[in-house]
Amino acid sequence: RCPQFGTCLTDVTAPGQSASTTVKSDAQVNHELLQLFRSGQSQIFAGQCGALQNTLNIIVKKITVPVIQGALRYAYRSDPNGPLRSSTTKDRAEGWVFAAAVLPLIDQCDAKAASEIEKNMIWNAPVAMTDGYVYTKQQFERVYKCLGVTCADIGGLKGADGVSYAPGMEPCIDALAGYYPSTNVVEHSKIDLDQRAIEQALMNNDFDGAYRAYAQGGNSIKSDGTNRTIQGFSTGAAKMQGKKWFNQYQRYWGSVKYADEFTSAACLGTGDLANAKNITRIELCKKGSATQNIWMYVVWEMEDAIDDCLNNDIADNGGSVHAWDEAWGFYAGSSEGETGSSTDGYLGYALAKKRCPQFGTCVEGTTQSKVNADILELFNVGQKQILAGQCSALEQTKDQIVQKMTVPIVQGALRYVYRADPANGVSNDEEVAEGWAFTAAVLPQIHYCDAKTAQAIRNNMIWNAAEPVKDGYIKVKEMFESAYSCMNIKCADVGELQENGVVFDGMKACQDAEDGNSNDDNDKLSPGTIAGIIIGIVAAITIFGVIMFCCGRQVERYQKFEKKEETKECSVASSVDARGHEAV
Repeated sequence: RCPQFGTCLTDVTAPGQSASTTVKSDAQVNHELLQLFRSGQSQIFAGQCGALQNTLNIIVKKITVPVIQGALRYAYRSDPNGPLRSSTTKDRAEGWVFAAAVLPLIDQCDAKAASEIEKNMIWNAPVAMTDGYVYTKQQFERVYKCLGVTCADIGGLKGADGVSYAPGMEPCIDALAGYYPSTNVVEHSKIDLDQRAIEQALMNNDFDGAYRAYAQGGNSIKSDGTNRTIQGFSTGAAKMQGKKWFNQYQRYWGSVKYADEFTSAACLGTGDLANAKNITRIELCKKGSATQNIWMYVVWEMEDAIDDCLNNDIADNGGSVHAWDEAWGFYAGSSEGETGSSTDGYLGYALAKKRCPQFGTCVEGTTQSKVNADILELFNVGQKQILAGQCSALEQTKDQIVQKMTVPIVQGALRYVYRADPANGVSNDEEVAEGWAFTAAVLPQIHYCDAKTAQAIRNNMIWNAAEPVKDGYIKVKEMFESAYSCMNIKCADVGELQENGVVFDGMKACQDAEDGNSNDDNDKLSPGTIAGIIIGIVAAITIFGVIMFCCGRQVERYQKFEKKEETKECSVASSVDARGHEAV
């Protein structure tokens, strides 16, 4: 397997030989196993039984590697829709042999992954590799950490030339906050380090340093060697025109570069913010870059993935579902770790984690955001849809992700609706600025739903309002909530502002109208009202029946009268004709 997966050692000194004597193409795993067996031998002679158990455990992990490699090789070869276009009975049988040999271990780590692998690889499956070899490869990769193996241990399946990797069989990348990308998006995810640099500079009121990090970057490198920048996400936004979500924001702010104009004005102190206080500029600069520039670029990458799918080119931009993977990289960033449990983080994923304890929206029994869990699940669904060419379904998945991504921003706005209201005793320039930063990031969606409500919210929350939250935080909260249904977000997703489990007055979670508990009492029908309506309907039917009966009697009298008049007219006409006059 080592030459097939690029996991050989070359120029390795043979045991007991001089350094000039080498063994070509020795498997890395065999080299490591030999050292482990020697260690175990020494431990037995020394009576170190406890240490020996640990050595045994490592050996088991290492001898699993070639078995996984074998399963992956034949997952690729037995896919009838894969690049080889040839699924033979032999390939399917070999694939199942290797898969079956490792499935018990996989099942202990992740029963769902084991089930998906078995469904695709069992020798008598109705359709071989029904979900495709790339998807099946991902199911193996999900359990590498649990199995104690690494992406480097497994390597990637080489193509026919023995040099480049077969399409979709490149070495895997470690998970980004629980998501396993099909392509390498490590550099993309490092955009969070530019966001970190912005925030660190602003801690020292270094606006020049913050703007350099924003406009020049330095941490996220493109394939051509140039820097990817947060500013560039907006200044290059012309390509986003015509897309559903970008259109809402462009129309509201009246500019293609709306995000950069918002963030640059704050960082540089220009335009309306020329005379703003430092604390106002700090909050709008650092939050504008994250919630406007980067947030919309995450959406764009999903749109780009859909375009690639519709063009039947899932390998566009350098690899399978690359744009979809990039979207997750820009949402989570590089600092969240493999599981997303890191205390670092600077992008949308981190914001959702920060808000969940403040609004009671963490996954039960954990400190992890329910929103992030939902978004991760949707990204996994979308990844599978792209690989299956289910482009229409992907559109809906993308919209659901955008709606979930909106929730932490709404939570941020509501938190500062409360804190910026002078009635609560904590209002200051910082609270007001934070409130406007989050509000501005969601206003275009609210405006799309109800322009009047959006304007009312803006009047209350804009950073330079003469009277912050002039209508009171409860009323402004209700304004936000009135748009939830149109925005397709749930009251339960947003939760209720709290501290140490105690909900603040007036900040209790709303109730979704579809649950029969609309926040608007005017929308509710009491039993008495319903009874009145029924009585009214019955009365109307009765009156209508009486009217129809009376009309029928009147028509009957009229018909009798007409008959008499007709007889009379005929008689007169006959007599006139008899005298030689024409009948009229």
